[in-house]
Amino acid sequence: MMVWQSMAMAAVAVLVIPVASAQQVFENRAAAGDLRSVRVENIAGSVKVVTWDEPEIWFSATAERDVEDVVLSMNDTAAEISVRVPKGNARKIKTDVQVKAPPGTRVEIKTVSADIYYQGLASSVDAQSVSGNINLEVDADEVRAKTVSGDAFVTGRAGNFYGDTTSGNLKLTAAGSEADLESISGDLTIEGDRDRLQASTTSGNINASGQIREFEGDSISGDIRVETVQQSFEAASTSGNIKVEGGPLEDLEVRSISGDITYSGGLAQNADFDCNSKSANINITIPRESSVRFDLRSFSGNMRGDGAPDDSRSKSKSFQWGTGEAEINAESFSGDITIHGR
Repeated sequence: MMVWQSMAMAAVAVLVIPVASAQQVFENRAAAGDLRSVRVENIAGSVKVVTWDEPEIWFSATAERDVEDVVLSMNDTAAEISVRVPKGNARKIKTDVQVKAPPGTRVEIKTVSADIYYQGLASSVDAQSVSGNINLEVDADEVRAKTVSGDAFVTGRAGNFYGDTTSGNLKLTAAGSEADLESISGDLTIEGDRDRLQASTTSGNINASGQIREFEGDSISGDIRVETVQQSFEAASTSGNIKVEGGPLEDLEVRSISGDITYSGGLAQNADFDCNSKSANINITIPRESSVRFDLRSFSGNMRGDGAPDDSRSKSKSFQWGTGEAEINAESFSGDITIHGR
């Protein structure tokens, strides 16, 4: 977790450059010294932070005339840049802030409707906005992107990533170790290799691709689609469809009420698959040479599979391929269950 600690700050004098009658420019720079963290706050407009090789921090802010001040406050290890506007109509006053800072610092950017853009190397990046969009081209061990209605895009390398939106879409194409994404109605798109990926939505869709070792996800009405899962997969849905490809998987656990469940891929030697549905169909496609035991159960749905007993009246069917080292359990109250060998 990235937390901004309150410290005694010294305000640095800022140069104000008069420009066109409707605007003013605030600009300043200061020696970075042992700078470890940079924080930028702005309500409306935009914030752009990039890293550079100079041993100093620099900013320029183009603001409307109603802006009272843009303040750079510093101590030995931290810098804070904040836009000060009159109370009452703060969201209507736009300021475009540009910042250049040394690489490797902790970066925190907070806005209301201002868009956020970051590019560079950091120890951590925390970008939060209410309705502004977030665009991060980052190389960092920890990255957080949070927005209510704005969209978020993250590329590069994000070691541990946390993303949170309400109605905005979130797209993560940065590789890393672990990622945790949440959304209410926005779609979640993940591209890139991950050791562990966790994704949760209410009505938004989840689409993930890349070499993912472990996946855990849930949705109420949104679809879940994951490609190239390598080790374990766990997902739950109410009415959204669940489709997963990859393998050879060791563990697969899927729960659905009315959304269809589809798996296509390989099995580890002692794999354990458990699929459960109320009224949805279950379709499993695995290599025909797999050594696996099947236990299928359905009250009113059809059950089909290579080697399955040909008894349409039975509510359960058990059979196996090879010596039956892996195990697949599939149950649907009224949906069909189909096993395909490829």
